[in-house]
Formats: sequence, C-alpha cells, structure tokens
Amino acid sequence: MERGLSQEEVAMRADIALGSYGCLERGRSPSGQAANPTFLTILRVFSVLGISGRLRSDKQDGE
Repeated sequence: MERGLSQEEVAMRADIALGSYGCLERGRSPSGQAANPTFLTILRVFSVLGISGRLRSDKQDGE
C-alpha cells in the first residue's frame, strides 16, 4: 500500500519509535521473534495510514 509516507513520518505521526515501526513492517522484533504490537499501536498506525475497518470475533454468532 503506497501512501507516500516514509517510515519516519508514519512513526512520528503515530507517536511510536522508528525502530518499532520498522519491526511492524518486517513482522519481526529485533530478536527475530514475531512482532507483537499493542492494540493501541495498531490503531495509531492505521489512523496515520487512513485504514479503517471493523473488529470481529473468530466465534460465530451463537457459539
């Protein structure tokens, strides 16, 4: 998805560290583990990138 924003701009606007944002893009932490951002971090990045969506549960209604 191209928004014309650098990693630095997204990180700054989302109020997260540049290194943290880089890890999100790669899907990996510096130690090589899977990235594990907080829900708030995800919301901030989505807001900066203009992404919206609905939350959903994996459970079906009535389960």
